[in-house]
Amino acid sequence: FNVGHVPLDARSRQFVGSKTVLYQSVLKLKRPCVLSLMTEGHSPWTRNADDGRMAIHAAVSIGDHTLVQDLVREMKRVKQLEKLDFKSDSFSLLQSVLCTYEHRDDESHQKCLELLFAKDILLNVTQKSPNGL
Repeated sequence: FNVGHVPLDARSRQFVGSKTVLYQSVLKLKRPCVLSLMTEGHSPWTRNADDGRMAIHAAVSIGDHTLVQDLVREMKRVKQLEKLDFKSDSFSLLQSVLCTYEHRDDESHQKCLELLFAKDILLNVTQKSPNGL
Protein backbone atom coordinates (compact mmCIF):
# COMPACT_ATOMS: atom_id res chain seq x y z
CA PHE A 1 0.00 0.00 0.00
CA ASN A 2 1.47 3.29 -1.08
CA VAL A 3 -0.40 6.45 -0.11
CA GLY A 4 0.37 7.98 -3.51
CA HIS A 5 -1.36 5.08 -5.22
CA VAL A 6 -4.46 4.70 -3.06
CA PRO A 7 -7.33 3.54 -5.27
CA LEU A 8 -9.82 6.26 -6.10
CA ASP A 9 -12.63 4.42 -4.31
CA ALA A 10 -10.58 4.42 -1.07
CA ARG A 11 -9.90 8.16 -1.35
CA SER A 12 -13.54 8.95 -2.07
CA ARG A 13 -14.63 7.01 1.02
CA GLN A 14 -12.33 8.93 3.40
CA PHE A 15 -15.05 11.28 4.71
CA VAL A 16 -18.45 11.13 6.36
CA GLY A 17 -19.59 14.72 6.37
CA SER A 18 -16.66 16.89 7.42
CA LYS A 19 -14.88 14.21 9.49
CA THR A 20 -12.67 11.45 8.17
CA VAL A 21 -13.93 7.91 8.51
CA LEU A 22 -10.71 7.05 10.33
CA TYR A 23 -11.17 9.91 12.84
CA GLN A 24 -14.74 8.86 13.60
CA SER A 25 -13.74 5.21 13.81
CA VAL A 26 -11.09 5.98 16.42
CA LEU A 27 -13.78 7.67 18.53
CA LYS A 28 -16.52 5.09 18.07
CA LEU A 29 -15.13 1.72 17.02
CA LYS A 30 -12.67 -0.83 18.29
CA ARG A 31 -9.00 -1.03 17.36
CA PRO A 32 -9.33 -3.89 14.83
CA CYS A 33 -11.75 -1.76 12.78
CA VAL A 34 -9.33 1.18 12.76
CA LEU A 35 -6.43 -1.08 11.72
CA SER A 36 -8.58 -2.59 8.99
CA LEU A 37 -9.47 0.85 7.62
CA MET A 38 -5.78 1.77 7.42
CA THR A 39 -5.07 -1.51 5.63
CA GLU A 40 -7.84 -0.62 3.16
CA GLY A 41 -6.17 2.70 2.33
CA HIS A 42 -7.56 5.20 4.83
CA SER A 43 -4.62 7.48 5.51
CA PRO A 44 -3.89 8.58 9.08
CA TRP A 45 -2.58 11.82 7.52
CA THR A 46 -5.98 12.83 6.13
CA ARG A 47 -7.42 15.80 8.03
CA ASN A 48 -11.01 16.58 8.90
CA ALA A 49 -12.45 19.16 6.52
CA ASP A 50 -13.90 21.31 9.31
CA ASP A 51 -11.22 21.47 12.01
CA GLY A 52 -8.08 20.06 10.33
CA ARG A 53 -7.63 17.37 12.95
CA MET A 54 -6.34 13.90 12.20
CA ALA A 55 -7.16 10.50 13.68
CA ILE A 56 -4.27 10.86 16.13
CA HIS A 57 -6.12 13.80 17.71
CA ALA A 58 -9.08 11.51 18.37
CA ALA A 59 -6.86 8.77 19.80
CA VAL A 60 -5.13 11.08 22.30
CA SER A 61 -8.44 12.68 23.29
CA ILE A 62 -9.91 9.31 24.30
CA GLY A 63 -6.64 8.25 25.90
CA ASP A 64 -6.09 5.19 23.73
CA HIS A 65 -2.30 4.95 23.85
CA THR A 66 -2.29 1.68 21.89
CA LEU A 67 -4.09 3.36 19.00
CA VAL A 68 -1.74 6.34 19.27
CA GLN A 69 1.17 3.91 18.82
CA ASP A 70 -0.59 2.25 15.87
CA LEU A 71 -1.27 5.60 14.21
CA VAL A 72 2.28 6.86 14.76
CA ARG A 73 3.68 3.65 13.28
CA GLU A 74 1.36 3.87 10.26
CA MET A 75 2.06 7.58 9.73
CA LYS A 76 5.78 6.83 9.65
CA ARG A 77 5.29 3.91 7.31
CA VAL A 78 3.05 5.76 4.87
CA LYS A 79 5.47 8.65 4.41
CA GLN A 80 8.61 6.60 5.08
CA LEU A 81 9.67 8.82 7.97
CA GLU A 82 11.79 8.17 11.03
CA LYS A 83 10.37 11.17 12.88
CA LEU A 84 6.95 12.77 12.73
CA ASP A 85 6.83 16.54 12.51
CA PHE A 86 3.79 17.68 14.47
CA LYS A 87 5.15 21.17 15.15
CA SER A 88 2.21 22.83 13.40
CA ASP A 89 -0.22 20.56 15.29
CA SER A 90 1.39 20.87 18.71
CA PHE A 91 -1.27 23.09 20.29
CA SER A 92 -4.21 21.02 19.04
CA LEU A 93 -2.61 17.67 19.95
CA LEU A 94 -1.67 18.79 23.45
CA GLN A 95 -5.08 20.41 23.87
CA SER A 96 -6.74 17.16 22.77
CA VAL A 97 -4.99 15.11 25.42
CA LEU A 98 -4.91 17.66 28.25
CA CYS A 99 -8.48 18.93 27.98
CA THR A 100 -9.85 15.40 28.24
CA TYR A 101 -7.45 14.36 31.00
CA GLU A 102 -10.12 14.63 33.72
CA HIS A 103 -8.71 12.20 36.24
CA ARG A 104 -5.18 12.84 37.47
CA ASP A 105 -4.68 9.11 37.99
CA ASP A 106 -5.71 8.31 34.42
CA GLU A 107 -2.66 6.40 33.18
CA SER A 108 -3.92 6.05 29.61
CA HIS A 109 -3.95 9.81 28.98
CA GLN A 110 -0.59 10.11 30.70
CA LYS A 111 0.82 7.43 28.36
CA CYS A 112 -0.58 9.34 25.37
CA LEU A 113 1.17 12.47 26.58
CA GLU A 114 4.43 10.54 27.02
CA LEU A 115 4.10 9.20 23.46
CA LEU A 116 3.71 12.75 22.12
CA PHE A 117 6.97 13.68 23.83
CA ALA A 118 8.88 10.68 22.43
CA LYS A 119 12.14 11.27 20.54
CA ASP A 120 10.55 10.39 17.21
CA ILE A 121 7.84 13.07 17.44
CA LEU A 122 8.67 16.73 16.92
CA LEU A 123 6.48 19.22 18.80
CA ASN A 124 6.61 22.95 19.33
CA VAL A 125 5.59 23.38 22.95
CA THR A 126 5.58 27.17 22.60
CA GLN A 127 2.98 27.11 19.81
CA LYS A 128 -0.01 29.28 20.61
CA SER A 129 -3.65 28.71 19.85
CA PRO A 130 -4.55 29.55 16.25
CA ASN A 131 -6.93 32.23 17.54
CA GLY A 132 -4.27 33.78 19.81
CA LEU A 133 -5.41 32.38 23.15
